[in-house]
Amino acid sequence: RTAPDGLCVEIGFGNGAQLLASARHFPDRDHVGLEIHRPSIANCLSTLAASAAPPTNLKILRLDALTAFATAQYFSPRAAIRPRRVLVLFPDPFPRQHEQHRRLLR
Repeated sequence: RTAPDGLCVEIGFGNGAQLLASARHFPDRDHVGLEIHRPSIANCLSTLAASAAPPTNLKILRLDALTAFATAQYFSPRAAIRPRRVLVLFPDPFPRQHEQHRRLLR
């Protein structure tokens, strides 16, 4: 679908609370959550499963953000479904020097 208010992508959504709240609060906007941490995805999916009315404007992908933005199959080259908003709420969750390779923003 092409939402009237465009597409919002949240990178590294953690427990998914903000992602789910945003999808519920903005039903005219499509939401995609990108996460590579399996427990975070499982937590978000269990919250969705327990919901009486899960949002229909939400997709969750276990995918690295750099791969998602570099691969046309995830975001179409058509302007109508390019992300209008990209959220990176906690860009440096790995402050240790030996984990620097895991950082999205370097």
